[in-house]
Amino acid sequence: MAKKDFKQGLDFLIQNTKENIENPKITDKEKTEESGSQKATYYFNSKNLNTIKGIAWYDRKPIGQVIDEALSLYIKNYPDPEKAKKIFRDESGKT
Repeated sequence: MAKKDFKQGLDFLIQNTKENIENPKITDKEKTEESGSQKATYYFNSKNLNTIKGIAWYDRKPIGQVIDEALSLYIKNYPDPEKAKKIFRDESGKT
């Protein structure tokens, strides 16, 4: 009888089928590198978040996509987004 390998833990054994073991999921880091997006955590007003969730469900889109579309529209209508971006770059020291 072969020696058992429990290095990956009990959760791995319970949650993974043969298919999942052979084809592991793409990690968040790999997703962000492919799409050019960045993962971030923010606090939202509960009413706004519930509305965003409703819009996402109604339009059958991910919540992140709805938020991204809303932010893109806000930036598009902002009086001088390039000036704001430049100020952020100067203060953060990053480009």
